[in-house]
Amino acid sequence: MRQTLADTMMERLQVLPLFQGMSQSDMTWLMEKLRFDFSKVKAGEYIVCQDCVCDSLIFILSGEVEMEARNSTDTFCFHEKIAVPNVLQPEFLFGPQTRYTSSFKATTDTNILKVSKSEFWTHLIGYEVFRLNFLNLLSARAQNAQKIIWASGIGTLEQRLIRFFLKFCQKPVGEKMLKIKMEDLAAEMSETRANISKVLNEMQQAGLIRLKRSAIEIPRMELLYPQIRK
Repeated sequence: MRQTLADTMMERLQVLPLFQGMSQSDMTWLMEKLRFDFSKVKAGEYIVCQDCVCDSLIFILSGEVEMEARNSTDTFCFHEKIAVPNVLQPEFLFGPQTRYTSSFKATTDTNILKVSKSEFWTHLIGYEVFRLNFLNLLSARAQNAQKIIWASGIGTLEQRLIRFFLKFCQKPVGEKMLKIKMEDLAAEMSETRANISKVLNEMQQAGLIRLKRSAIEIPRMELLYPQIRK
């Protein structure tokens, strides 16, 4: 049987974060009511930039996306590949801070879906499954952030460095990159440049990171976890 456009759209929505678990009838009703803003972002273009107002939910449907998070003084930039499908920083849709804290760039042609804040209030929040998905996502991100903040100054310099990397992760697994000068990293950690260099070289020898010119590559973030629990 030929699959209709509506069927294709429904399948794409049901695998997205926040829509998972919604019934067929609920999805059919939403597709009739919601104004879905589907668009394509070309490789190399930004989907959203850091400090822009978060006035909609932006879902990544397909493609490859990289996050870039810069600090306020622009002395370093953290890079992370974003898993697809995904939703970009929904925790900033409401609250006292409603601006994106990171930029998101398409590294291949990427398909996205936007749902405005007004559509969120009018149609989505009334659905219990969607509301639970949204609350669970926000709670998980808040709890993970709190764990990192409370533990950030605890342990060896290696453990503190790992927690510093984790602080910027959207998802604490996979490949990451921190572009930073050694002296700037030392200042962030309140340590000497010599101590930072020594520990980073030890981590490189252990195969946990790769040191580049003004950059630290982390091939697999999950391999750093055992070091925190030593």
